[in-house]
Amino acid sequence: MLLFARIFKGVLGLFIALAVLLALRYYAASGWGNDYPSGRLTPDQHQFRITSYRLDIHVNPQRRRLKVRCLMGLRFRDGADTVRLNFVEGYHIKRLRVDGREVDAHYANDYVWWTRQTKTNPFQRVELIYEGAPLQARRAPWRGGFVWRKDEQGMPWMGLACQGEGGKIWLPARDGAGIKSDTLMMCIKVPRPLFAAASGHLLKVDSLRDSLIFHWRSFYPILHYNINFTIGHYVVIKDTLHSVNGRDVAVRLYALKGDSARFATLLKPLKKAVHFMEQRLGAYPWPDDKIGLAQTPYGGMENQTLIAYGSRIQFIRVAGYRINRLLIHELAHEWWGNLISAADWDDFWLHEGFATYMEALYTEHIGGERAYRAYGRRLRRRVKNTQPVVLNRTRTTNEAYDNDVYNKGALTLYALRHAVGDTAFFNMLQQWGISAGPTDARTTKQFMAFAQSYAPRSLKEFFHSFLYTTQSVDTLLPGL
Repeated sequence: MLLFARIFKGVLGLFIALAVLLALRYYAASGWGNDYPSGRLTPDQHQFRITSYRLDIHVNPQRRRLKVRCLMGLRFRDGADTVRLNFVEGYHIKRLRVDGREVDAHYANDYVWWTRQTKTNPFQRVELIYEGAPLQARRAPWRGGFVWRKDEQGMPWMGLACQGEGGKIWLPARDGAGIKSDTLMMCIKVPRPLFAAASGHLLKVDSLRDSLIFHWRSFYPILHYNINFTIGHYVVIKDTLHSVNGRDVAVRLYALKGDSARFATLLKPLKKAVHFMEQRLGAYPWPDDKIGLAQTPYGGMENQTLIAYGSRIQFIRVAGYRINRLLIHELAHEWWGNLISAADWDDFWLHEGFATYMEALYTEHIGGERAYRAYGRRLRRRVKNTQPVVLNRTRTTNEAYDNDVYNKGALTLYALRHAVGDTAFFNMLQQWGISAGPTDARTTKQFMAFAQSYAPRSLKEFFHSFLYTTQSVDTLLPGL
């Protein structure tokens, strides 16, 4: 009996150790962190900005490789000696030209850089040609990269998610928060019969013997991690939406050919959600491009004018109502994140807290106050208080990504509405969106000052408690 007990304890101990090891491995593979966090610029990167991208991209889905010709327009401040761009190592750089002249490219430590030859011209035209196998996602979208799959018909299917890593995993970029280029052009070559959907609006499709080239263009400023394309055997579902500003906006759904009827059921709730957002936040920000929704081989991401939505159509039930939370959340990012962008990842709640709060507002729109309060309680249960939402210092994506950015950030707005009243709150929310310039990057302190102008009393202690401490939301929202 004693021998049996010892054997049992030994087996149990081994089992527990194995379980802990597997849990740690799962956590490492599925957490927020990634190997290429985004968010910090070197001093010389503050001396210039990228004004435009033109990307000629040849995609080989079978080999999972890219060939890219990247043309960039750069604008300099005085005194810039070195041009340094974030660009993850692993590509073969074939040529670098600056204003038509070949230049030696230095490529190491996830940067590409060169010496600026002349400082009299504040503009440079850069051509970089490279090829290679881009980073593959480990758990998109949280640990991002390229996702290569086959659909149920055996056709290649590719998606890209790189918010945490930044655009640098596949194109040269200035890898800070809130950094946008003014214009974008992408020409994407794929094998027939695949379709390449991308940011912007489709100008034309060139038909070659065994391939197609899709020409996409946008004149709107765009964050580097939002420059996106996805490839699949797609059917394009077309519609239009009459915007509150009187314009007709193209609506495009990119659905896998074998699943288009099911994916098309998202068209009606998408348009309904856009109308709701426009009522609360103002007109859709990108009317000359499109409202885009693509069926992707990963869950979801707020790519500008090309929202990623996975194959599983997801609903949650709140107070008896079915809410497509993912669709509402990612659509809200067209205003909160893509239009109004955080100046630093420390201000990330201005993206995720606001988008999460729009879920609560849409729930109220569908189900009334009872459903709204139920959603508030759902958010409250998910707050962890592991660290303050805002630390008041520069952070990378790895440091900023935290569930409380979503849930406690949303509850901050939930409580702010109660503090200032519905009329002032909804006026403030809409004006915060309307007042944004296309290249604006905003801070938490700017929002606090903006909100204060709508409040009858000081909000200093209010914002401090919600955003800068780990004070329990149970004490901050006792009636919820």
